[in-house]
Amino acid sequence: MKLWKNSASLILVAGKRFNVGSGEVTQSRTKLKLFDDGVDQPHLPASALKFVGGQKYERSNYKVLLLKRSNKSSFMPSVHVFPGGVIDRADYSDEWLDILNPKDFEAFSDIRGPRPPMTQYKSKTAIPPDVAFRICAIRETFEESGILVSNESSTASKPMDEDEITSWRNKIVNNASEFISLCKMRNIAPDLSSLYEWANWLTPSVAVKAGDKNGIPGVYPKRFDTMFYIACLDEIITVNHDEKEVESSKWFSPVNALAANWSRDVVLSPPQFYELARLANFPSLLPLKQFVQERQKDGCICYYPVTIKCTDGYSTLYPGDDLYPSDPNLTTEEVRVVEHTVMQSAQSCKNINRTVFPMTQEQCSISNVQDCGHPCPAEFIVKAHGVVCEKLLEKHKSA
Repeated sequence: MKLWKNSASLILVAGKRFNVGSGEVTQSRTKLKLFDDGVDQPHLPASALKFVGGQKYERSNYKVLLLKRSNKSSFMPSVHVFPGGVIDRADYSDEWLDILNPKDFEAFSDIRGPRPPMTQYKSKTAIPPDVAFRICAIRETFEESGILVSNESSTASKPMDEDEITSWRNKIVNNASEFISLCKMRNIAPDLSSLYEWANWLTPSVAVKAGDKNGIPGVYPKRFDTMFYIACLDEIITVNHDEKEVESSKWFSPVNALAANWSRDVVLSPPQFYELARLANFPSLLPLKQFVQERQKDGCICYYPVTIKCTDGYSTLYPGDDLYPSDPNLTTEEVRVVEHTVMQSAQSCKNINRTVFPMTQEQCSISNVQDCGHPCPAEFIVKAHGVVCEKLLEKHKSA
């Protein structure tokens, strides 16, 4: 019996101009208005800013799409996530050969680094996993946000209005093969080449909740092995979320998303926090796009979080951390107990790659481990975290 489902997620990054037209991504530059003043002042207190290196904390000129899951969701209710979902048989359908050119598939396997096990599955169709997961990410993004990442030929089609997006969304939710019908009808193709392989996360067997005072980690009711891709858009696209799986949506700069999590306005799961902290290293869209495009060739490894209980909270460990097991049990990894605080445990290690959950504070990702060409979570985030949490603690005590 398989204990998790394979899925794909798309980290949508967009330059901070706002397209007021369709959610369909095209090359059109018509009907544009300025989304904001072109800069994004991080929502952190001045006392935190002084710890931040100036050039690394430049105002971001791009934002990342986060969707707030419904509070009725059976998995991570009310949590802000990147668009994505479970792969479907239709994503492997040979019908995609009527739309996609198989010669283009070779580029997705031109990776010199390690590959996650889920990408090594031997497909029973002509659609390899690296293609199917990209199709899945684009399909699920359309279902949840109304944004359709398609190739340039989409400019030949009239943009979809809200009613048409809703109509196709309902069809695709009920039958994923309708995504193929949509592409054929509109004479478009999912723009697979714009999705750059970024990361792979496997849901752990136990859940850690920030601020948990019971000392007992929970159990995830569902688990997913998820491929994460990054797509860089020139401008922010109107979001038309589905009102069922998704409660609301917002475009955030990476730093502001993390700050909103610390102020408890936004709930982030560890993968989202960790990847946003990685993106915080890049204040500009063009260098980020160039980096992710080149880094893709280095592949990625599976991040399976392993939990340790500390005297004042928890830490989830990732590959490369000194305390990460050499052969983790992917089925029922036990929670280890260490007689240190979360920060004492981290400081005792030479190689650190983890997210810490102090009971009285919010999470923070700490790492000096670089794998597959990835940047570590931005160092200034860790420095700012301590100051922010001190301010929050003072605020709660005085409330």
